[in-house]
Amino acid sequence: MKRIAAFLISVLVFSCWGCNFEKSFQSIGPFTVQKQPNGTLVSDGISRKFLLVPRGQKAPADTGGATVVYTPVKRVIAYSTCDVSFLVGFGILREVLVGVTKEKDEWTTDLIRQAMDEGKIIYLGESSQINFELLKSVKPDIVFTWNADIIPVLEDLQIPTVITSTELAKGLEAQAKYVEFIAPFFHKEKEGRVFVDKFLNAIDQIKAKSPAIKDRPSVIWGDVYNKRVLVEPNNAWVSQLVNLSGGKYELDDVQGASCLEITIERFFLAGKKADIMFTYRSPKTGINSKRQLAIENPMMASIRPMLSGEIYTPRETFYESYHRLDEVMFEIASILQPTVFGPPRYEFFQRLQ
Repeated sequence: MKRIAAFLISVLVFSCWGCNFEKSFQSIGPFTVQKQPNGTLVSDGISRKFLLVPRGQKAPADTGGATVVYTPVKRVIAYSTCDVSFLVGFGILREVLVGVTKEKDEWTTDLIRQAMDEGKIIYLGESSQINFELLKSVKPDIVFTWNADIIPVLEDLQIPTVITSTELAKGLEAQAKYVEFIAPFFHKEKEGRVFVDKFLNAIDQIKAKSPAIKDRPSVIWGDVYNKRVLVEPNNAWVSQLVNLSGGKYELDDVQGASCLEITIERFFLAGKKADIMFTYRSPKTGINSKRQLAIENPMMASIRPMLSGEIYTPRETFYESYHRLDEVMFEIASILQPTVFGPPRYEFFQRLQ
């Protein structure tokens, strides 16, 4: 059961960032950020609106249906390691994060583990089995989550809930800019812009080297579990990065949400052509070799990456390093084209032998 839970959590976690109107309005995939005289109006992954009002100021009588959140928020619960990683990047994790859905031993970031030891950050239960009494007791100002099912419960508790997942997978540019959606909640807009500039600069550097690449390996990104095939669609940021970095994403006809379910037949058609496969399974699922992966899922034993190609699994650091997206992108580029981008450091991914 632990392996099942670890695999499903890996998949869920993967599924993840006074002017005139033109300058003040930003669209980041489905997320929007709009500066206003009385605060900042944002919309989350399912288009729910929030008016971020600086502490000490009075919210307008008419918010147009937007939920008022006083900022900077001081007590935060975060389901996603993506959102937690930006709190690390902003340098405010110990000051604001009060609850998470991963146990201490599942984290690799020392700052988080230490804060949990000290009782500053509380484990609230698995994401699908939250202890809502415990959640209420830590008195959060806001909850960032991918799980829209908890909205009615938290509305009853009068706790604002921001949905950070999206119906369609975020593309590469939206992933790079997502931090600009999170930043206003903490008055970290300048810091968010620094991250975005760094991420976009990495994309530009990779893009500059890509046209000269002729030998492009075929790549798939996904996994098979209990006869269910989950993959990254062609519109996902990792798929777009593969194509940008000198690879060829083999599931180029698949569009939709991150961790999208497709037919076994379509997966194996791509698997026969692919040179490289990235899985969702981190080492904590017990998979550290091709042999173990084949034993765990015999259906994958005949795909080309298993027989003669390469298979990579994300390390736990991958899921906790969205504030280091530029480094993650360069490592993926190095895996695909080591002669162009240099040998990979294997800080975020592990190659299965």
